[in-house]
Parts: sequence; C-alpha cells; structure tokens
Amino acid sequence: MKVYTYSEARQKLSKLLEDARNEKVIIKKRSGEVYSITYKKPTVSPFDIKGIKTKPKTKDILGAVEESRSKAGKQRFDRHKSLKGTSICLFHALIAAIHPDLAGTLRL
Repeated sequence: MKVYTYSEARQKLSKLLEDARNEKVIIKKRSGEVYSITYKKPTVSPFDIKGIKTKPKTKDILGAVEESRSKAGKQRFDRHKSLKGTSICLFHALIAAIHPDLAGTLRL
C-alpha cells in the first residue's frame, strides 16, 4: 500500500495511477480526509464485436427484406416448421444481401 499526501498526489498523478494498477493507493489531506485509489480493469461487453465489410448498400438489404416478405418469399421458406416464416425469410434476405452467392445454397 502506497500513501501520498495531497500535494504529492497532484505532482505525481501519473506515477500514482501506475502504482494503483499494482497496489492500493491512499491519499491523505491535511484536513484529515483520506481517499483510496484502486485500479478497475475495463470490462468487455459481449456485444463488442468486430464489424464486417460488406458490399451491399442499404437499398439492396431493404429490397431483399421486401422480397422475403412477399407471398412468394414466404412460401419458399415456410416449409421449415421449427422457425416462424417471417424470421426465416428475414434471415435468408439478410444472407442474400450480404453474400448473394451463398443464398442459393441455404437449405433451411
């Protein structure tokens, strides 16, 4: 545990923060107030995912979604009973927009 006076903490803030990574740091003021500085590791969200580069534009994706919602699109994919037709059509539309060559090979 490292103890700094308030004046030292102001002058050596960078070193104080480095020390806090490895041990507890205390700052004492002349008035008697005591502060504790501890390092908190950054958390990683499960939603922090790396993006992918795709060629389709928003217009292409919306067109694929519109097609999937049409009667023909629903009939094509409603054969899969474990998923709702709309969900599977939307999934296929997104795959078709992102990878047109892959869309024809999907057997859902």
